[in-house]
Amino acid sequence: MSGAAGAQPYARPLPRDAAQAWILDSQDAQSGDDDDARDWDGPEPGEPEQDFQGEAPDQREFLDRSPQEETPRDHPAPREEEREQDDWRAPTPPEHPDARPGDEWDQGQGHGQGQGHQQEQQSPDAPDGADNGDMQQTRRMDRSQQIITLYHEPEPNRTPLPHAPAPGQTQAGAPPAGASPDVTASISRAPSADAGRDAPDAAAPLPGEMPRAADAMRPTIAPPEAGDASAPAPGGQTASLPNDNAAQAFPELPPPPEVDANALLADTILLQARALLDAPATFAGSRLDAAQQAELRKFYAERTAPLWIGRGQWTAAARAVQDKLERAWEEGMEPADYPAAGLPAVAASPDVLAAAEVRQSVNAVKYARDASGGRIDLPRLSRLITPKLDLPGAASVLGRLADASAHNGDVAALLGDYNPKHPGYLALRGKLIELRAARPPEPPTARIPDGPALRVGMSDPRVSLVRSRLGLTPSEDVLYDSELAAAVAGFQRRSGLKPTGVLTRQTVVAMAGDRVRFDQLAAQDEAALIVNMERWRWLPRELGPNYIFVNIPEYRMRVVRDGHLAHEARVVVGKAETPTPVFSDTMQYAVVNPYWNVPPSILKKEFLPGLARDPNYAARRGYEVVRRGNSIHVRQPPGERNALGHIKFMFPNDHAVYLHDTPSRALFGRDRRAFSHGCVRVDNPLRFAELVLGPQWPQTRIRKLIGRGERTVRLQEPLPIHLAYFTASVDAAGKLHAREDIYGLDRRMQAALGQTRR
Repeated sequence: MSGAAGAQPYARPLPRDAAQAWILDSQDAQSGDDDDARDWDGPEPGEPEQDFQGEAPDQREFLDRSPQEETPRDHPAPREEEREQDDWRAPTPPEHPDARPGDEWDQGQGHGQGQGHQQEQQSPDAPDGADNGDMQQTRRMDRSQQIITLYHEPEPNRTPLPHAPAPGQTQAGAPPAGASPDVTASISRAPSADAGRDAPDAAAPLPGEMPRAADAMRPTIAPPEAGDASAPAPGGQTASLPNDNAAQAFPELPPPPEVDANALLADTILLQARALLDAPATFAGSRLDAAQQAELRKFYAERTAPLWIGRGQWTAAARAVQDKLERAWEEGMEPADYPAAGLPAVAASPDVLAAAEVRQSVNAVKYARDASGGRIDLPRLSRLITPKLDLPGAASVLGRLADASAHNGDVAALLGDYNPKHPGYLALRGKLIELRAARPPEPPTARIPDGPALRVGMSDPRVSLVRSRLGLTPSEDVLYDSELAAAVAGFQRRSGLKPTGVLTRQTVVAMAGDRVRFDQLAAQDEAALIVNMERWRWLPRELGPNYIFVNIPEYRMRVVRDGHLAHEARVVVGKAETPTPVFSDTMQYAVVNPYWNVPPSILKKEFLPGLARDPNYAARRGYEVVRRGNSIHVRQPPGERNALGHIKFMFPNDHAVYLHDTPSRALFGRDRRAFSHGCVRVDNPLRFAELVLGPQWPQTRIRKLIGRGERTVRLQEPLPIHLAYFTASVDAAGKLHAREDIYGLDRRMQAALGQTRR
């Protein structure tokens, strides 16, 4: 691309938007000249014609350019000399070395000499507006020059190339030699690099001049700061720095910021942890379903730092959680279910740290869910065990632990809070810890060999083995002293032997068999404690101040009011073949003088075969047969012989069981009371009704309703009811009580809990 008059060599290529603005401006100037040519009808009468002989063709181009195809018919035809001038085309200048493909040379930008001559033709005495076209053309040329100058400023910190106006060129921004005063004034009003600093709107159109589209396309150039060596010099020339100031043109760059190695390591751990969480193998054996796995991924996708690792090591919170996991046995759980995610003593690689981070989070979530009752798949254990478990989500668990860790909270205690806090659970837990603490030391690898009887004062190599077997302080002394004799006498007394204190052959044999018996008894007690601790996890975390509690193996029901035992009664529960289900619900109403609708199982096994043999089979036994469409229902009307007695207590549930009175009250006198078809029969039902219905329903009022037809009474306050199954409990004195496992659930639960160990 060729520059206009007075343009300096390029310091850098012209930006695309500036090049477009320049071309549009030149095209606008071309359009304006065409309008002036069409409006000109020749010289005024008496005005001498201008002689352009000897002038360059490009000078006449600016004055006479008028395309023939755009000349209106009502205008006179151009003169012959104008047609000759239009036939002339300016030669294409050589391409500038910095010009880009697509740049065009604007023939509307003539040489400085042509511009000066054109301006000289204007008469100072011409009327207002006579030279507007020339002035606008000159001003547009000057604007194009300014755009080139502004967009060709040298890049920051880069020494611009020094250059001066070429011979015969006019200084950019200055009026040509011999210009008329009006032209000179218009050029002085044109914006320049210096004027742009104080008058940003200096490029606005002159009075009477219409704005052009090219003006709107010109980007705003921020004025350079004072003292900026890279700013263009006045007149559009680019200033040059002396050689001795080259250091100012190339200032020393600031050093790059230091990389935080810990932050980089944390980011790497997070990235690799997210990749691990996307791998199915990460959750093998974790018992975390797809929803919990998705929550873990989402939790780490939103994290900005690892939860358990800082500076390549465990955080204090991670160590506290790890200690809690290792002591899971205190809660009746198996530490092997939560394999330690240990870190090496030396600095570990990011992949090792990421694996430890993920393992710790999976273990924490798994522990919280196991502590809340998620260890066993209850539907597979029994279809009659249907508690409403409140299993925490992975995001909830890790969110609480992260918040506690960030505020220096006790993360171990928070994780332990997922275990039950009921007094019955805590009593079993204390007994389990006590039992394991009281376990005698492990026997030596070598059994106590046979030998002569040992008495006080004798020496024998077996003495050290005997001391170890009885839990005494180890000693290398082989003397059978009085301390050891007293310990042997105590063992003989516990084993049913004569407590002589003499180590006889019979005593040595008892020592070998006693350990086996103790281990068996301890294992049985531990298993009983653990399965019953697990059953406490099936109950709601808070039982509330008022509730009804039925312990099926104990055959007892308790009513708690305001946190205190208000009533206790014997109950009859389901038989082994028709067991009472285990679940929690809410008692809502009672029915006085109820009908007993024979359950489908009894109807199918007893009544339908009897009715097939004898149509009066049900009537002779006091039952009513009700036909509803194609189905047959059998019910027993209210009365003394009604199987439900005088009242039943309803808590609608999927098992269709409830509490009720019974005409067979003699069964309450038996120790083993598993006789029902699944419902729970209550001893002293009217006292129980008085407690659950409220003070407005004393026993006297309830008795008045008996025999008057079926009547429903709503509980003033619905009461939670829990049908539980506990075969072991610890009383206030710390004594362990074991009960018959009437449904064989202990053995099945022990097997299920054993399957969870890895």
